[in-house]
Amino acid sequence: TTPVTNEMTNFGWEYVWHCHILSHEEMDMMRPITLKVPRTTPDKPVVTLARTAAGVGLTWTDGTPISLADPTTWGNPKNEIGYRINRAPITNGVVGSYAQVATALANVTTWTDLAAGTGQFAYQVTAYNASTTTAVSDAITTQPLLTAFTPASAATGVPTATSVTATFSEPVVGASSASFTLTRGTTTVPATVALDITGRIATLKPTAALTAGTVYTATLTTGITSAATGGAIDAKQWSFTTLSLSGPTVTSVTPAAGATNVAVGRTPVTVVFDSKVTVPNGAFTLKRGATTVSSAVSLKTVGTTTATLTPNATLLAGTTYTWSLTSAIKNTAGATLAAQTGSFTTAFPPVVTAQTPTAGATAVRRGSTVSVTFDQAVKGLPAASGTTTVGNFTLRTAAGTRISVRTTYNATTHVATLKPVTNLASGTVYQVDLTTGIQGSSTGIPLKATSWTFTTGSLI
Repeated sequence: TTPVTNEMTNFGWEYVWHCHILSHEEMDMMRPITLKVPRTTPDKPVVTLARTAAGVGLTWTDGTPISLADPTTWGNPKNEIGYRINRAPITNGVVGSYAQVATALANVTTWTDLAAGTGQFAYQVTAYNASTTTAVSDAITTQPLLTAFTPASAATGVPTATSVTATFSEPVVGASSASFTLTRGTTTVPATVALDITGRIATLKPTAALTAGTVYTATLTTGITSAATGGAIDAKQWSFTTLSLSGPTVTSVTPAAGATNVAVGRTPVTVVFDSKVTVPNGAFTLKRGATTVSSAVSLKTVGTTTATLTPNATLLAGTTYTWSLTSAIKNTAGATLAAQTGSFTTAFPPVVTAQTPTAGATAVRRGSTVSVTFDQAVKGLPAASGTTTVGNFTLRTAAGTRISVRTTYNATTHVATLKPVTNLASGTVYQVDLTTGIQGSSTGIPLKATSWTFTTGSLI
């Protein structure tokens, strides 16, 4: 209805109204319409915190706040429904598992953890809405965390002209010669301590060179605190050893000097030094007698140096090899290694120590079993087998006809036996063959092919 006329009367304005009855079509047009707006991931909150006597106060950004004065923000698919606050304990500088401790409604951007007490914690704030994904803030902690330090704990061969550094997860204050120290035994090393421009890296610089070959201990105390929250770091200590001017030493060699039964192949020789060293060409060699074995030397350096010499060809069995290290090997201070050598012997091939019948035997019984004894455990022989004319242990006539046999091997006694399936012919020369398919069990070195003959008699 709408007023169509109006006029002033003695009692005020008089209105005349015109009524209009809506048609079905007009009524359909006025029915409410439901719009489905797809949700998208809300904006990631950026969190800051401040610690007071009352607790830990968190403040975060709201990337898509709803403003009653701005209708364009209504129904924004990124508007969060609310926030979840998660907290994790920090123990000895290690962040534990997060658990939800509170929620906040949309457009709320602060919360205070009244239960924090004096503990150390990490926090994350998650913005969520009806979408299937959430936006999780970066973690923020109540205390700075030590993320790196140099020299490494237990490092050796550290140069005497070195500084000690500590890197933190956030800007800190309080780094000084009282909260960051270096000691030799119970003696504090005179040094200056300074923070870099980011406030995250503290450097302790000794006022004089450190003593060679000495253990030093670095200490960080709780006097170092967060520049933002005042939270103290966890105290930390670690030690390292400076480079010895007496020269590098060898801490281990593989194969060890005097080793025997060393496997053949391209067996490497590995030397570990007590510090970082350089190994020039020709300073680490391997020889067989007076002949230098062609080899390649590689270095791996992590705190100390490991040098590996790998022969370019297979070593010979049953042979003595000698490695040498010369004084051309030096540490980073220029101190030289005392020249030294060592030898090892490779494994020998299997050897037949006994055989029956013996080579050249005559009048051998026709029903005899052939047996051989090896000086070591071997492989390539069956523990028990069926009838066969092939294998690494065979019997044949002088004309080359293979005899059907059953072959067995006793790994404890190292004895192999060969039993003909039928009695041998009388007055006949037979040949026993052992092939290189028989090898040392632990070394893989093949037996030298061996053959011998015997002659049967008339007796069974």
